[in-house]
Amino acid sequence: MGPRTVLWLNETQIFLRDQPEAAAALRRLLTGGESVVVVGTMWPQFWKDLTAAPAVGETDVYYQARELLLHDAVRLEMPELFASEDLAALRRQLGSDPRLAAAANVACSDG
Repeated sequence: MGPRTVLWLNETQIFLRDQPEAAAALRRLLTGGESVVVVGTMWPQFWKDLTAAPAVGETDVYYQARELLLHDAVRLEMPELFASEDLAALRRQLGSDPRLAAAANVACSDG
């Protein structure tokens, strides 16, 4: 990867579940001194599953993912639905960016 790289991982759990080597590689990438940003999305239930400590006596299959998510990541929580005041604020800014207009059109029916 080159300098100032952004890596996008949509549905990040796909890369972390049952693939400890992927989580370990991401940890090495983030601590390797390169200017790299990794951005990903994950539903709350997957975050909970991947960051939970194993029960006593169970194999720790998510150790690398848990270390990555709890120590190397910055978590931003988003609501499942946008409230009406959020959509109103979005509509006030539609002229500033066509991507906002597209987002507003998609969200208008059910938030």
